[in-house]
Amino acid sequence: MILLVHMMLAAYYAIMKNGIHHFEPRIAAIYDHLYANSAFKTPKAIATEVQKILHTCIFIEQHSLPGSPAITMTPSERKELLSGGGSAASNFADHFRKIFLKMVRETARYPAKTTLDIGDFDLAYACAQLEGIWISDPSRDVFGDAVELFRSYWSKSHGGQFFTDQRVTSLAIHLLDFSPQHGDDLVDISAGTGGFLLAGINHLEQTLVRTGKLSMKELRALLEKSMVGQELDADVAEAGNAAISARLEQNSSLIQNGNSLLLGSDGNRRIKLGTHCCAATNPPFGTKITIKDPSVLSLFEIAKAAGKGNRLKACPPDVLFLERNLSILKPGGRLAIVLPFQILSGPQTLWVREWLLKHARIKAVVDLPTETFQPYTGTKASLVVLVKNGPAIKDAHKERIFMACPKWIGHDRRGQPMYQVAPDGTSTDQILTDFPGVEKAYAAFTAGGDPSTVSSTAFTVAASQLASARELRMDAWYHHPHHVRASTLQIPRNTQARKTAKLKDLVTRISFPGRFKRLYVDKTPSTVPFLGGTNISQLLVVTDKWLSSTNPYLAELTVKKGWILVTRSGSTGIVAMVPEAWENFAVSEHVIRIEPDEKKMPGAYLYAFLKTDHAQAVIRRGVFGSVIDEISPDYLGEIDVPLPKNKAELESIVRPVAEGENARQTAIANLEKAASLFEEKIICNH
Repeated sequence: MILLVHMMLAAYYAIMKNGIHHFEPRIAAIYDHLYANSAFKTPKAIATEVQKILHTCIFIEQHSLPGSPAITMTPSERKELLSGGGSAASNFADHFRKIFLKMVRETARYPAKTTLDIGDFDLAYACAQLEGIWISDPSRDVFGDAVELFRSYWSKSHGGQFFTDQRVTSLAIHLLDFSPQHGDDLVDISAGTGGFLLAGINHLEQTLVRTGKLSMKELRALLEKSMVGQELDADVAEAGNAAISARLEQNSSLIQNGNSLLLGSDGNRRIKLGTHCCAATNPPFGTKITIKDPSVLSLFEIAKAAGKGNRLKACPPDVLFLERNLSILKPGGRLAIVLPFQILSGPQTLWVREWLLKHARIKAVVDLPTETFQPYTGTKASLVVLVKNGPAIKDAHKERIFMACPKWIGHDRRGQPMYQVAPDGTSTDQILTDFPGVEKAYAAFTAGGDPSTVSSTAFTVAASQLASARELRMDAWYHHPHHVRASTLQIPRNTQARKTAKLKDLVTRISFPGRFKRLYVDKTPSTVPFLGGTNISQLLVVTDKWLSSTNPYLAELTVKKGWILVTRSGSTGIVAMVPEAWENFAVSEHVIRIEPDEKKMPGAYLYAFLKTDHAQAVIRRGVFGSVIDEISPDYLGEIDVPLPKNKAELESIVRPVAEGENARQTAIANLEKAASLFEEKIICNH
């Protein structure tokens, strides 16, 4: 008997009907068990042993149980195996090791003296977790998934900064249309643990090896010539090479150690400027880290674009890596790069977008779900595919750009897997993600079809539309047809055209205070209440923050009756009018002030407009920022306000707002009076 008990056919089909019961949690259970109980304490060492187990299972499935899982057992057999008593675990381990040694002899996959080194019970536990899983299933890359999972464990044990989700890396390779058999090469100069290179390997293994176009040996030889990565951290590079070696089933050093920002001046022989076909990467990014070394900045044109004249300006690494990746490509080369949402949307980074459009064409933009890099960072990002400028293209402004806004990455904000729910409400073994739909939609797009008919998250925009967007917004969110329609002013049919005016032209000022050091004081009769963004939607504000009446920033922070307030960060877009009760209250710098000019347009009319669904959609469309959602006063100022046709129409809007605000002030006064009486007559006299 080749292994344990091969269950009856009916039982086997029952297992397959119910799926593989969440593969990722099973691999996680193996990792956690071996880390806690075995002599192996690093992700790399644990992955090596699990790799041996998986290869043995594949050997069994290919030679003895074709089309069936290598490990199957009844519940009673599983219970006995994991009980720790008797000789079940040791007998199982002895038998499994014999098969492993047979695999070593017959396949030459491992050196002749390689052994399976984990303990008997640990081996039995790991195999029990794999029960019912068809490791060599041609429709699913189980082995590749396992390698990715262990790669993620290594990365996350080091803070998560070296890991890019497999669904993102796979989508990047798909969008690049990487094809080494037709001369493409693939470079990742921020290789981390090798995610993009592994995605390239997986893609080619599925499309070339499984279809019989190449043998695995031929694929390895092809990849050694057409793939290379570089990583600054030597330990991370080693971990990436270990993952790639496991995937290729041979030692590999595709990832070299080095500083990619110095490419072109470091004598690197494999990665050269202006020579490569494809690049895919997730560069280091963060709002608090910048490159300041003039010797590095002098290598970058974009560092000069950031400053005035030809003066160099400190730049965040993601901006420098954007230029460096384009610089290693030949004209017409393709780049898939993960960029913070801020670079594509923020007014402060408009200069980056201007520089980018001078050097490349945008081929695709996919806004990644907010959970993509959680729980390790809340940074929002997009996957952008660029084509380095080459010879001029006729009618380039008419080119369509593929965009998508997928909702599900496959895990929640805590990093826990999320699964699809069946119609009957039960959980399935299928990860909840719409990324495969995005890949199919892109395939339809490249074939000349409409991607929105394949995935509701996908759409296209004309290159001219992107180039004319406000502040050159490049994020898919801004250009999504739903947001465009919702923010477009709809005029009823058969009515006279209505005039509009910019909000900034109807008011005295739109602004917010600068940041200040918050020196709160105890409440006294002379202190000033300080309100945050959440307070402005309250009827009776509740605050425990007070500023001194001598605070030097007070004049800038206080608000006046009739001003309109709009939260600009965090819970963005909350609109409120300052009642008489808040006169001279201090309000956070995270709230925009709109100071009406009653001679041009009553504040009540503008307040009513900003509370409409249309205005709220316009505000939401203008949100930017990688970590915290923001809007800018300039964006609000550019909103088109429909003007009243006559005095009667104006009064019909202003009157109910004025009545509502008067009633609000009365309600505030009455509630405050009731609370005061309650404290005076009941609580204090109790």
